[in-house]
Amino acid sequence: MTALRLVVGALALVTTLGSTAHADYSKAWAAAKENLPATTKGVLVGDVALGVKTATYATLLPMVLSEERDLQQGLALVKGACKIDAVSVVDGFVIAGDPEAEQGAVFIQLAGIDRPKLSTCIQNVLKVMGEAKATVTQDGQFTVIGNGRDAVYVAWVTADVIVIGIEPEKKAQLQAWIGHKGAFAHSPVQAQLAKVDVKAPGWGALALDKPFDDKDMPIRSARGTLSIANGVFIGELIGSFASPRDAKKTADEMTREMTREVGRKNTPPAAKKVISAFKIKQTGAHVTVKGKVSEKDLVAAISSIK
Repeated sequence: MTALRLVVGALALVTTLGSTAHADYSKAWAAAKENLPATTKGVLVGDVALGVKTATYATLLPMVLSEERDLQQGLALVKGACKIDAVSVVDGFVIAGDPEAEQGAVFIQLAGIDRPKLSTCIQNVLKVMGEAKATVTQDGQFTVIGNGRDAVYVAWVTADVIVIGIEPEKKAQLQAWIGHKGAFAHSPVQAQLAKVDVKAPGWGALALDKPFDDKDMPIRSARGTLSIANGVFIGELIGSFASPRDAKKTADEMTREMTREVGRKNTPPAAKKVISAFKIKQTGAHVTVKGKVSEKDLVAAISSIK
């Protein structure tokens, strides 16, 4: 099963690499809104295409690949077996789910590759990996990747948007996050989405039934955006808590941690500059983290990480 999960996992993981880019996730977002259930409590949306052209991406990618050997192997396999750059065929993504239940799915907007081409690519990768019994079959809206013992599932919700479950071998779990015909409009996260710039290159929203972590982070809801303009990254995250007391406790702890990090002798100057660019403010039961960082400073900070 390792080989099968590697192929699907690599496809899902590459979507996270360009989450600060600005390209086009409109089809993935439209598909998500049409398919997700009313029980959806969190969404994270990001563009990809422009991100791979930034200096930040060029600096970060080698570091990610050095730590994530499975991802590195997966990208190399796809490039060798399919003659394509896996990142280049992803325009944007939507990660949606229920953090409390640890369930969800990833909607991936594809570019320049259709269902037959992707199926052939997966088959080629599995062949190179020595999976002699591997099969790639079509079952209605699902592409099923099997090896005679186990299988993983990819759902096609439109001609260029696929959906992969957090646990891709569980078909029923994947089915729980698609096909709900607009029910997402009644999800608890809608109140947060109404306050988010859904045209930003990266954004997210969260609405929970109970605090996510009663002890360390008793947050009930959150929303945030990330954009880039004229070489400057602009980020804002607003979290809401059960009470002003919880909000103050969290804001104070975050401020102390940032102050400690900036004050440490072994913290690189570039990293200190980036950390200092963000400010924390508490207003009632809400905590806002906001800041602007030039890409030049961000690249320097990333490069300074050992």
